[in-house]
Amino acid sequence: MSINIEFLPSKNGEETLKINQYFVHSKYNPNKEAEQLIHNQYIPHHTHIIFGYGCGYVVEALLKRRSFEETIIVIDPLFDNQTLKPKHKAPNLFMFDSTAISVLELYINKIATNTRVAFKMICTSNYDKVFPNQYKELLKKMLDIQYKNRTNDYTLLRYAKDWQRNFIENLQNLNADYTIEALHKNIIALL
Repeated sequence: MSINIEFLPSKNGEETLKINQYFVHSKYNPNKEAEQLIHNQYIPHHTHIIFGYGCGYVVEALLKRRSFEETIIVIDPLFDNQTLKPKHKAPNLFMFDSTAISVLELYINKIATNTRVAFKMICTSNYDKVFPNQYKELLKKMLDIQYKNRTNDYTLLRYAKDWQRNFIENLQNLNADYTIEALHKNIIALL
């Protein structure tokens, strides 16, 4: 797929981005558009996943808006060949190219463990039209991660009483049973 990128001035003088025939930021006021998007999309205590960095207006607006330094993950296919370079650095802000989608669960388990299933997807305008396959792959991956985490959480809750009862019942045997070291010595002696 051929990508044509143009950086153009908006009506208020800020830079806007056009990919192929799609503007990914407002032609009039990109900052205001991003602030309105984040005002409607931000959810406290959630990991926010932004598909599409563009000129960084959405990331900038979210960094200003977040209240608890929630994790922000940005995925942009234009980072793949360094077509775009991110301008932002902040605590709990992670930026990846589209190759990260296939291993996103590993990243999320490392950088967003506190949210488990509390994710908010934000798509920068028209990125879903320019990169539909990557966007669909990202959405599917996030659904899979949430389903898996939710299933694990329900399993933990369902069997918590059984595991606790089993642990308590086995406490009395701790002093009487052999240690792993003693069992290992017995096995070696038998061989």
